[in-house]
Amino acid sequence: MIKTVAFFYKLFSHETTNTKKILHMDIVKETLKDSFVSGEAFNNFDQDKLTGISTVLRSDAQIPVEAIQNDSFRYLGVVKIDADDNRHVTLNDEYFMSRFPALQEAIPQFAPNYPPSHAYRSRKNDFDTRIMETELGQEDGRVGVYKQIEENGEDVSYYLVAVAGAELACSELKELIANKGNAIENWGNSNTDTIGDFMISSEYGFTRDLARTNVKRILYDASAALEVIIPKIQYCSINLNSNKQSFPYMADTKVQSINTMSNAQNSGDLVITREVVPFSQINSNTPIYVLEGPSDAIYHFDSGRTHLAKGFPVTTGRHVSLPASAKEISSKITEDYKKRSQRFAYEEPATIAAHPDLFPGTFKKVRSKNDRSFLESLNEIGWDEKNFYDKLTPVCVKISNPYYTRQQKVAVNTGGNTDDVDDY
Repeated sequence: MIKTVAFFYKLFSHETTNTKKILHMDIVKETLKDSFVSGEAFNNFDQDKLTGISTVLRSDAQIPVEAIQNDSFRYLGVVKIDADDNRHVTLNDEYFMSRFPALQEAIPQFAPNYPPSHAYRSRKNDFDTRIMETELGQEDGRVGVYKQIEENGEDVSYYLVAVAGAELACSELKELIANKGNAIENWGNSNTDTIGDFMISSEYGFTRDLARTNVKRILYDASAALEVIIPKIQYCSINLNSNKQSFPYMADTKVQSINTMSNAQNSGDLVITREVVPFSQINSNTPIYVLEGPSDAIYHFDSGRTHLAKGFPVTTGRHVSLPASAKEISSKITEDYKKRSQRFAYEEPATIAAHPDLFPGTFKKVRSKNDRSFLESLNEIGWDEKNFYDKLTPVCVKISNPYYTRQQKVAVNTGGNTDDVDDY
């Protein structure tokens, strides 16, 4: 991780002028040399998390291994809980809070047995060799119920929301790139290690699709725990080894990119976006969701009738950096924190006295009385503020514990033996 931080620190060293983050392009070009095409930092740029950026790398250049991180593929899924399809329950806050313990149990931070991983990828057809389990992961995962209050102030609509990726698979992908000299099986159609080869490789596609599938399956598993009905389909890309098994279900919905890698429009170059929706994925028929902190609202923006010329930031960024140690948090607990945290849960609470992301003021706002910088930054990139935007507020949400690692989870399951587990 140290090399990765150093790489991106050089890449996106910046200065602030009012609402704009300015890239030092000379430093960027020197760091990436032949692979660099262009780069952009957005209003949500975060030096600590290395987010709020979009970078284009040349397809014929060698891919820098430091460009791959454990959360390089992370997605958001939002599904409406339709009242007509759920007449068997009373859709209100009280009902969802009553089912909250079941939701917490159904979606673990780390899968206990078969996490999303290349270890379960068939080399013959890229199907899964096992039914992998869902997980939130360590990097800002969340799953829960949100609500939208209609304009009349009375009608309420409820939504299921999930944010996750495939952290273990991303870590494995990074290791594969680092070991490319050993001739990775199925790596594109050649024996070279260019960015173009990377983008057509089985490993790249499998990792991306695994992260998307994880989010969709989390949404379905959450709906089952809450005993509500959402649109669903079966996930069939599995080589089942027993007629007693059946394909698992997942939500029948699209997911929105938070962190991803994709092809640049009109070229074969690679676009790396972190907490930014790539320009190629923005269309007038799909709302764009923007996340504040886990205890804050999720805003959805109408992208129609806009003239966006670049990507769209999908987080607001942090006001307060994540403390390096959980010990720094206990002194900040207040009655306000206790009230805010009642609708949120996370695993291994014994490791932290309070969750750092639940404190008020930790994250920047989409809008506030004294700060309109985020909305102004959207206007600068082509979004028309006359367009519709609304918000979803949390009802009950399970979130990742940033201080609880996969290694600690495995230690519990194996009686303390973590020899073969990376600490991430």
